[in-house]
Amino acid sequence: EAERVLREVESPDSLFILAVAENEQGRHDKAAEHLGRLAELRPDRLEIRLHLMATRAVLAEAAGRRLLGEGRESEASKELDRAAKLRETLAGYGMKMPGAGE
Repeated sequence: EAERVLREVESPDSLFILAVAENEQGRHDKAAEHLGRLAELRPDRLEIRLHLMATRAVLAEAAGRRLLGEGRESEASKELDRAAKLRETLAGYGMKMPGAGE
């Protein structure tokens, strides 16, 4: 439904609403696409950058876990470290992680 609305009225606000909805439904790749586009359109909005950072943290953590499962420990460690650094930065802003139940 949110995608249909976006097609009808594409605006920064509707794109942000779609990104939040994608995150809530666990579609973090799509959310990151929308938020990246928004960050380019509205570089002045901290809220957008924080949501993008949080989404990237969730994606990095998922990638790290997947790599661990594949036995690629060195690569997994890099992704998990990246996720931890992003989470630490976000904690300073009181930002919660999307779709992570936090």
